[in-house]
Amino acid sequence: MTHDPIGKCIYCDSISDLTDEHIFAYGLGGDDVLPKASCKSCAKVTGSIEQHVLRGLWWLARAVLDFPSRHPKDMPTEFKIRGETKDGIRTEIILTEDERFGIASFPDYAPPGTLISRPYSPGILMTGNRMIAFGKSFEEIGKKYNLASITGSVTYKGTTFARMLAKIALGVAVARFGLDNFEEIYIRDCILNKKDDVGMWVGCDNWTAPPELLERETKTRHASIIGVDDGVVKVRIRLFSFSPYSPAYLVVVGRLRPGTSMERKGKAADAFSGMNK
Repeated sequence: MTHDPIGKCIYCDSISDLTDEHIFAYGLGGDDVLPKASCKSCAKVTGSIEQHVLRGLWWLARAVLDFPSRHPKDMPTEFKIRGETKDGIRTEIILTEDERFGIASFPDYAPPGTLISRPYSPGILMTGNRMIAFGKSFEEIGKKYNLASITGSVTYKGTTFARMLAKIALGVAVARFGLDNFEEIYIRDCILNKKDDVGMWVGCDNWTAPPELLERETKTRHASIIGVDDGVVKVRIRLFSFSPYSPAYLVVVGRLRPGTSMERKGKAADAFSGMNK
């Protein structure tokens, strides 16, 4: 889906050297595009945010799910796991094509600090981590190779994952309301790493979504829903929303100008992004 051109950078308001901006990263299968929405300088920053996730945390999962890549020759072709057999023997196994599976790591965060009146502290409060496997089930692989467990490690690069969520939320909000209808955007500085306050605006959403919403989300790669409370825009995001296990994140984006219309118009009426083809 291509939205109307923005005409200025959504991160810094520059009107020079504008490029198109994928709301959800192209490498995650996102097909929502904001034309002329990011200057080249900001695109370099946000691109590095996405690369940490695309080529790090979710590298193998992307390959298993056949998500697109601008450099398909770089995508992983060998899938190996390390683990321990039920006999206590450590082993490394190279999986066959029909056995491959990838694990995506999702950090669990405390709710956005501003919503629970939490005093400012740098960074973001991580409360846990969940691992979701895609592809062949571990039960089947474990049975075949007599495995009791598999081992691995996950490296989070500072607040990069949370900044990616903020980037997505800003794109969703601008697609819905336009850039000039915002009186203030809270998350710009943390996206560009100019201020270390992402935990005030980004966190997990503990709201339990109704079954009908979750059912809709399972038909998409990624889903986003917008809410407005006293002029403050919040965006709920679920990445890999086709999985019932993926967490929901909440981003407090900014405040709208008084009198901004709440009506949905045209392409902005579609609250879901990254639709499966």
